[in-house]
Amino acid sequence: MTKIIDGDDVEPAVRALIGAIDAGDGGTEEQRRILRALVDGYWERPDLDLSALDPIEPDGLAATITDPAKRRRVRQLMVVLELTRHPLTPAQVDRVDAYAAALGEEGPGLETARSLARDEVAKAIADYARRNRETFPLVAEQSLVEKYSGVLDAPDPELAARVHALHDLPEGSLTVRIPAASMR
Repeated sequence: MTKIIDGDDVEPAVRALIGAIDAGDGGTEEQRRILRALVDGYWERPDLDLSALDPIEPDGLAATITDPAKRRRVRQLMVVLELTRHPLTPAQVDRVDAYAAALGEEGPGLETARSLARDEVAKAIADYARRNRETFPLVAEQSLVEKYSGVLDAPDPELAARVHALHDLPEGSLTVRIPAASMR
């Protein structure tokens, strides 16, 4: 498969992707896993140690990668990695925008992708809720239903602590039994 970014351009592109996902936190775990998969699988460069590579800043990337097709591909990969941050943060958007501006990459692609992700997530949640109206009461934690059945006005530390405590439970300990008559 012919790759738009190959050879000597792979490392600076990877360094730029490392910089683009760093919204003050080095990127999320999922962003780092996807980047690792790109480096290992797509570029076939498992020799690149992502934790040892310094990010390249937007102006440095613009000076290094000058071919328009390669610039476009780097920006596209940045958008893919941006969309794997949940929730999407203003810092993440600003970071990718800075790289796109330095590369001279603009246009509706960035905003279209962001709008699509934002709108489709809301639609998916609404669709899930609609499809599960009948089974929700069967699987809902009854001690939480009354207090948390609506949208919270502010974060609730008690709820957060209860949810975080679930992380420490052994695998397989959270099972839900739904009566067969309730399944469609």
